[in-house]
Amino acid sequence: MIARTPFYIRINDDKDPGHNDYIRNEYELREKAKNILRSRIVSLAIGFGIHHSLKDIDEFLRYQSFTICRQPKPSTMYYVKADAQDIISNYIEEIAKMLIDDGEASTDLYNDYNDMDSRISESDDYWRSPEEAIETIDELSEFEEEDGGLWNRSSDYRDILSAKAHYTYTNALYHEIESMIESINDIIDSDTITEIEEEITKELLENDDYASMKESDIDLSLIHI
Repeated sequence: MIARTPFYIRINDDKDPGHNDYIRNEYELREKAKNILRSRIVSLAIGFGIHHSLKDIDEFLRYQSFTICRQPKPSTMYYVKADAQDIISNYIEEIAKMLIDDGEASTDLYNDYNDMDSRISESDDYWRSPEEAIETIDELSEFEEEDGGLWNRSSDYRDILSAKAHYTYTNALYHEIESMIESINDIIDSDTITEIEEEITKELLENDDYASMKESDIDLSLIHI
């Protein structure tokens, strides 16, 4: 969390100065304001050192206002991309094997990747409030789910909106993962595949039991997703 506190210091005595009437040297005025603040802080420090009392400091702070700086809410697509990165990180080994065996990785997420469909579905919370559902559908309108059969058994508009938002979100997620794999295929060449194969061979030599080797152990940082 970031909090900022502004200090308001009157430089001139005019209660309602005209537009820029007194600002002829803005830098000089800013420095003067800093010097006034510095002088006040030093005075408070000296006073505390002499009297060992926080009274003057508390009085000084009483007139300060604090603003909590909020970061803008991430877009729904931000979460889609984050989920896509998280999911695809679990399939690095499979992608590497496809690149070595076939020269490219498959974009058939339904059939060529173990449990990919389940991971995608489970990455999204099914339930949303009507407002959140509408926001998701609106932001991901390009991927809006139109198959009413997925929710036609429900008569509750809240359930309908939640289901529509969920499938819209997962549609966007499928598309993002496919795009990431296509990007890998576009930048991969024979030299890169050789490097990947050497990296996997090295990992195999260092691990007696291939089946126990974690996917995350294989360093494929040369693939830029």
